[in-house]
Amino acid sequence: MVYEQPYGYGEGFTLNQRPEGSSDSVSVVLALNAGELKANNSENGKSIQFTDSSGQEVMSYGKLYVYDAEGKELESSMKVSEKAIVIAYNDKEAVYPVVVDPLMEVQRIVASNGNDDDFFGWCSAVWNTYAVVGAPGKGRG
Repeated sequence: MVYEQPYGYGEGFTLNQRPEGSSDSVSVVLALNAGELKANNSENGKSIQFTDSSGQEVMSYGKLYVYDAEGKELESSMKVSEKAIVIAYNDKEAVYPVVVDPLMEVQRIVASNGNDDDFFGWCSAVWNTYAVVGAPGKGRG
Protein backbone atom coordinates (compact mmCIF):
# COMPACT_ATOMS: atom_id res chain seq x y z
CA MET A 1 0.00 0.00 0.00
CA VAL A 2 1.54 3.33 -1.08
CA TYR A 3 0.28 6.51 0.57
CA GLU A 4 1.37 10.14 0.62
CA GLN A 5 2.94 11.66 3.73
CA PRO A 6 4.23 15.22 4.31
CA TYR A 7 7.85 14.28 3.50
CA GLY A 8 7.43 11.59 0.85
CA TYR A 9 5.54 8.39 0.17
CA GLY A 10 4.95 5.68 2.74
CA GLU A 11 4.92 2.13 1.50
CA GLY A 12 3.42 -0.13 4.12
CA PHE A 13 3.60 -3.90 3.85
CA THR A 14 1.38 -6.00 6.09
CA LEU A 15 2.34 -9.58 6.93
CA ASN A 16 -0.79 -11.27 8.28
CA GLN A 17 1.04 -14.25 9.78
CA ARG A 18 4.52 -15.35 10.69
CA PRO A 19 6.29 -16.95 7.69
CA GLU A 20 6.59 -20.72 8.12
CA GLY A 21 9.99 -22.01 9.14
CA SER A 22 11.33 -18.58 10.11
CA SER A 23 13.57 -18.03 13.11
CA ASP A 24 13.42 -15.10 15.57
CA SER A 25 14.30 -12.66 12.82
CA VAL A 26 12.21 -12.32 9.67
CA SER A 27 13.58 -10.76 6.47
CA VAL A 28 11.49 -9.14 3.78
CA VAL A 29 13.39 -8.88 0.49
CA LEU A 30 12.42 -6.13 -1.93
CA ALA A 31 13.83 -6.18 -5.46
CA LEU A 32 13.75 -2.60 -6.69
CA ASN A 33 14.95 -1.44 -10.08
CA ALA A 34 16.58 1.94 -9.49
CA GLY A 35 17.67 2.39 -13.11
CA GLU A 36 20.85 4.45 -13.28
CA LEU A 37 20.83 5.17 -9.54
CA LYS A 38 23.24 3.53 -7.09
CA ALA A 39 21.86 2.26 -3.76
CA ASN A 40 24.01 2.91 -0.66
CA ASN A 41 23.61 1.69 2.93
CA SER A 42 23.22 4.25 5.70
CA GLU A 43 25.31 4.23 8.87
CA ASN A 44 22.28 3.66 11.13
CA GLY A 45 20.91 0.68 9.17
CA LYS A 46 17.48 2.32 8.87
CA SER A 47 17.65 3.77 5.34
CA ILE A 48 19.09 3.48 1.85
CA GLN A 49 20.33 6.51 -0.10
CA PHE A 50 20.20 6.56 -3.89
CA THR A 51 22.80 8.60 -5.76
CA ASP A 52 23.09 9.56 -9.42
CA SER A 53 26.20 9.14 -11.61
CA SER A 54 27.74 12.32 -10.12
CA GLY A 55 27.36 11.01 -6.56
CA GLN A 56 24.53 13.42 -5.71
CA GLU A 57 21.82 11.99 -3.43
CA VAL A 58 18.50 12.14 -5.28
CA MET A 59 16.26 9.85 -3.22
CA SER A 60 16.20 7.96 0.05
CA TYR A 61 14.24 4.96 1.23
CA GLY A 62 14.08 4.76 4.97
CA LYS A 63 12.66 6.07 8.22
CA LEU A 64 11.86 2.40 8.72
CA TYR A 65 9.12 1.70 11.23
CA VAL A 66 7.98 -1.88 11.93
CA TYR A 67 5.18 -2.53 14.40
CA ASP A 68 2.88 -5.36 15.43
CA ALA A 69 -0.90 -5.62 15.95
CA GLU A 70 -0.56 -4.13 19.46
CA GLY A 71 1.38 -1.11 18.15
CA LYS A 72 4.69 -2.30 19.62
CA GLU A 73 7.69 -1.19 17.56
CA LEU A 74 9.91 -4.09 16.52
CA GLU A 75 13.69 -3.98 16.18
CA SER A 76 14.40 -3.61 12.47
CA SER A 77 17.06 -2.80 9.88
CA MET A 78 17.41 -2.14 6.16
CA LYS A 79 20.40 -2.80 3.88
CA VAL A 80 21.44 -3.29 0.27
CA SER A 81 22.32 -6.86 -0.64
CA GLU A 82 23.41 -7.47 -4.23
CA LYS A 83 20.50 -6.11 -6.31
CA ALA A 84 17.84 -6.10 -3.61
CA ILE A 85 16.95 -4.22 -0.46
CA VAL A 86 16.63 -6.43 2.60
CA ILE A 87 14.39 -5.32 5.45
CA ALA A 88 14.78 -7.47 8.56
CA TYR A 89 12.90 -7.34 11.85
CA ASN A 90 12.88 -9.33 15.08
CA ASP A 91 9.45 -10.81 15.69
CA LYS A 92 10.25 -12.95 18.72
CA GLU A 93 7.33 -11.56 20.77
CA ALA A 94 5.34 -9.92 17.96
CA VAL A 95 1.59 -10.26 17.61
CA TYR A 96 0.59 -10.58 13.96
CA PRO A 97 -0.28 -8.91 11.66
CA VAL A 98 3.01 -6.99 11.44
CA VAL A 99 3.34 -3.78 9.41
CA VAL A 100 6.65 -2.90 7.74
CA ASP A 101 6.50 0.80 6.90
CA PRO A 102 9.46 2.58 5.25
CA LEU A 103 9.23 6.08 3.74
CA MET A 104 10.45 7.11 0.28
CA GLU A 105 11.73 10.68 0.04
CA VAL A 106 12.35 11.97 -3.45
CA GLN A 107 14.15 15.16 -2.50
CA ARG A 108 14.28 17.16 0.68
CA ILE A 109 14.04 20.94 0.49
CA VAL A 110 15.11 22.98 3.50
CA ALA A 111 15.17 26.72 4.08
CA SER A 112 18.65 28.19 4.25
CA ASN A 113 17.56 30.75 6.85
CA GLY A 114 14.52 29.09 8.40
CA ASN A 115 13.27 28.55 11.93
CA ASP A 116 10.92 25.88 13.25
CA ASP A 117 8.08 28.38 13.64
CA ASP A 118 8.33 29.53 9.99
CA PHE A 119 6.26 26.49 8.92
CA PHE A 120 8.41 26.07 5.82
CA GLY A 121 6.62 23.68 3.48
CA TRP A 122 3.15 24.31 4.93
CA CYS A 123 1.97 24.70 1.36
CA SER A 124 3.68 23.98 -1.93
CA ALA A 125 3.11 23.75 -5.67
CA VAL A 126 5.07 22.07 -8.43
CA TRP A 127 4.90 22.84 -12.12
CA ASN A 128 7.25 21.32 -14.67
CA THR A 129 10.73 21.81 -13.14
CA TYR A 130 9.72 24.55 -10.68
CA ALA A 131 8.66 24.25 -7.05
CA VAL A 132 7.19 27.02 -4.89
CA VAL A 133 7.30 26.41 -1.14
CA GLY A 134 5.46 28.61 1.35
CA ALA A 135 6.58 29.72 4.81
CA PRO A 136 3.55 31.49 6.35
CA GLY A 137 5.29 31.99 9.71
CA LYS A 138 7.88 34.12 7.96
CA GLY A 139 5.22 36.35 6.39
CA ARG A 140 5.75 34.73 3.01
CA GLY A 141 2.94 32.54 1.86
